[in-house]
Amino acid sequence: MDNKQAYAYIRYSHKKQSEGTSFQRQIESAKQYCEKNNLALSDHVFYDSGKSGYAHISVRDDFKKMLEMISNGDISYGSWILFENVDRMTRGGAKEALRLLTAITDRCNVAIFSGATGSLLEYRLDEKDDVLNFINLVIDSSRSHKESKEKSSRVSDGWNRKKEFIKKEMASIDPLKTNERTILTDQIPAHLKLNITGKVHIEGMKKKYKKGYFEVKNGYQEAIERVFNYALDERSDQYIASQLNNDIELNKLLGEEKNGKFVSKTWNSTEINRLIRRKTVLGEYQPRKYIKVNTEHLNKPEFVHKGKMFDESDLGKRFDLPEAEVIENYYPKVIDEELYNEVKRIRLRRTNKKEGKTGSKNSNILVTLVKCEYCGGSLQHTAKGKKKEHHVEKVYLRCRKAYENRGCSTKTLFDYKLLEKNLLKYCDHINLDLIFDETSDHLKKLKTKRNSLEIESQRLTENIELLNAEMDLALDKKDNDLLRGFSKKLGQTEDRLEVVKSELEEVLQEISFATKSSKKTNAELHDLIEKVSSSDEKEIRRKLNNQLKDIINKIVCFYDNETEGKYAVILFMDGIHQTMRIDIEIDDEYTEQLVSEFTNQRSGNEVPSYDD
Repeated sequence: MDNKQAYAYIRYSHKKQSEGTSFQRQIESAKQYCEKNNLALSDHVFYDSGKSGYAHISVRDDFKKMLEMISNGDISYGSWILFENVDRMTRGGAKEALRLLTAITDRCNVAIFSGATGSLLEYRLDEKDDVLNFINLVIDSSRSHKESKEKSSRVSDGWNRKKEFIKKEMASIDPLKTNERTILTDQIPAHLKLNITGKVHIEGMKKKYKKGYFEVKNGYQEAIERVFNYALDERSDQYIASQLNNDIELNKLLGEEKNGKFVSKTWNSTEINRLIRRKTVLGEYQPRKYIKVNTEHLNKPEFVHKGKMFDESDLGKRFDLPEAEVIENYYPKVIDEELYNEVKRIRLRRTNKKEGKTGSKNSNILVTLVKCEYCGGSLQHTAKGKKKEHHVEKVYLRCRKAYENRGCSTKTLFDYKLLEKNLLKYCDHINLDLIFDETSDHLKKLKTKRNSLEIESQRLTENIELLNAEMDLALDKKDNDLLRGFSKKLGQTEDRLEVVKSELEEVLQEISFATKSSKKTNAELHDLIEKVSSSDEKEIRRKLNNQLKDIINKIVCFYDNETEGKYAVILFMDGIHQTMRIDIEIDDEYTEQLVSEFTNQRSGNEVPSYDD
């Protein structure tokens, strides 16, 4: 071999392995190979710590950097790329290995010290007809992928066997004699407490599993009964949450210690809705699983969410789906089944009638834009007044947190229709080109937000890799309970990553939008405002909401004690803000004054102060 440069790539799944010999072992293998073959090992070592072989190269920073350096010539043609084994490059299967090998071997030689048979595998640029070694590399990666899938399959089989065992056990248990049962998972509803009494062996399984019983936590029986009684009176989830949050003594009883500090129970409408929808209060346990939709899940009746099969619009999204048949009497029953069914019937009737926010009259063009000055939470669309022919129903905005008694004290109601009318009249007169002036600070703020989201995305990605590594260890140990715990954490982290990526995508779109001409946006906005004034069609109002989000960051509503008036502060995307009356209908003179202020602010004049 000619004396050429060589680069080692090091990877291990768990960051804890940095304390062991994994890194040193891989480096020593690379040094021995270079000495034997008269190569010069570069001091520049590419290594990804705590990165799973399943991870995409986009989250393996050094591997991605290595490919970029190969492509742009920073790693010279004919250099050698060294791996301890194919697993270090990828565990993604033959297709992924073929793709990566093609990218590397386009300009470099490859050596893998330990192949499927324990022997050396090489691909040399000066022996391009040596197809056999190239195929061996791909076959080796396919073997690694299959081994990992077999491990996963064994864990899944164990989980299914455990569920079947518990289902048969529950059918044979006499609740009058014992409450003990095999515990399927440590993840249990918030109103229950788990008491472990021992362990049990399941036939065909090596590991012993926990045995114990559940009991309702002190105070939750009363709380859940109140929830269903309120629901029986056709009260909303927010009203129920508000009433429960008012009961200080009950919430102290339901509170628990978190991070060394006692925290009282706080209710919210989402929790109330989940409590009413799911049958855990009847003692049922529905095993569930998280899936990330791919092409194998599309248009198949076994993969259904909210009554519909997955289609192409769902690709890449994560869903929580029922995994197996319901296990009855697994949990203690908290409420009567007749009460549960009656509440379900009432809510189904309301849904079928399309009452509440589903009607076109409640289509809010300011959704997610309008905020409370005191807590920063969203203002909620709500209707007031009796629904009779001779009465006029009024629509208001109110703070959701205040209504649910979750830390905000303001009870101010804002006339939604008046706010909408004033805002649209004002927006119809302003020139959007002034907002998207590239010399403004808007781009700087957007880029700062982009950088922050990219940092969080990287942190979450690293956490996902760490959890993947932990799952690898759990697979090796065949610890199903540990694997389920890591799987849940992984799902939650991936869900947050999807949110961050979505926000990042929105910011990138804003940056792109802010750097181009807004003539088209001007025309589209004014056209939509004109259409909304003569039509209440829901689709038009939705499009207008999207247009307003392009130019407005948020609208903060407040009541001023000194003037006894209600105001909205409009914060535009370029950082400039403007205050407008929203308790009276603004006239042409007031509108012209606002537009003049809008123009002056963007011409470098003094900007009114507002404590955001």
